Amino acid sequence: CLSFDFNHPLPKLPITLEHLCLSFEYNYLLQELPPALKYLKLSYEYNHPLPVLPITLTELILGYWYNHPLTDILPPTLILLVLSNSFNQSLDCLPQGLLYLNINSEIYNQPLINLPNTLQLLFVGKAYNETLDMLPDSIKTLDIRYYEKKINKLPQNLKFITIKKDYKYKDDLLLLKHDLCIINY
Repeated sequence: CLSFDFNHPLPKLPITLEHLCLSFEYNYLLQELPPALKYLKLSYEYNHPLPVLPITLTELILGYWYNHPLTDILPPTLILLVLSNSFNQSLDCLPQGLLYLNINSEIYNQPLINLPNTLQLLFVGKAYNETLDMLPDSIKTLDIRYYEKKINKLPQNLKFITIKKDYKYKDDLLLLKHDLCIINY
């Protein structure tokens, strides 16, 4: 990782670099990323469109202010995607191998349709108010601690769900799936 206050253009990075964590204040446009990169964590301040990401990338963590479309840049190798506070773009372009999706945004409120059928964990942030009735059956863990709407259909493989302790449809969840483990937040 770069130092906390590093905010200068990056030099040409080694082609064998596998892990890149940008500093808190880094906010220069990323041009070309190393072809061996597996892990990329953007800085808190970073808010520029990303280039097409390397085919080797498996984990991407977007920074607090990032809010640009992800269309045509995500590699098929991506298994973990974390979206931060300011993200509010369509997610209709996620790779089919994605396993973990964390929408940790206070403003994201786009419909979650056509999610990859490989997805196993989904975290939905504070602002989400769309239906959750069309999630892929592959999801095993669902964290909807801020969600307030009724859910009419749960993923077939769902084992764990995190809800706020006063979620008014808790009993309905157990009617939909009797072996569900409910975690109160």
